[in-house]
Amino acid sequence: MDTPSEIDAIEPEPFSHKISEDKTFEGEIEFKDVWFRYPSRPEEWVFKGLNLKINPNERVAVVGESGAGKSTFICLVMRYYDPEFGQILINGVDLKEYDVRELR
Repeated sequence: MDTPSEIDAIEPEPFSHKISEDKTFEGEIEFKDVWFRYPSRPEEWVFKGLNLKINPNERVAVVGESGAGKSTFICLVMRYYDPEFGQILINGVDLKEYDVRELR
């Protein structure tokens, strides 16, 4: 709790991609070789090489046992965390290029 987040959701990001200005926003989400582990548990990988593509207007159920990574999946899409390796794309644009406030 005392460790500050590396992702600043308060200050505006002047050169970031704005979702509200993207007239072609379709909603495609893609995980490309995503590796993630929580900073508080560096010995334990949650995702190792996750590849997944969700097409626009597609319905997907994320299911699994407790601790399988369902909430982590959503936290990564909302950029509460960034993956250690790999990319997460929305409409082919890396999440890191979006304004965090607009994304959330």
